Amino acid sequence: MRGNEPFTSKPTGTVIYHPSWMPHAMRTSSTPLMALYMWRGGDLTAKATIIAPS
Repeated sequence: MRGNEPFTSKPTGTVIYHPSWMPHAMRTSSTPLMALYMWRGGDLTAKATIIAPS
């Protein structure tokens, strides 16, 4: 999910880029997920907001 867009499935190996301050999220299901991310904005805990799913 990016911004106000709905959640969409992405094929294996898809590279996803989010510009600064772009709200984004991911959902997982019974299929295993392996994700790699790179944070280039300084202290992750100071700038990220993690919201539990509703």
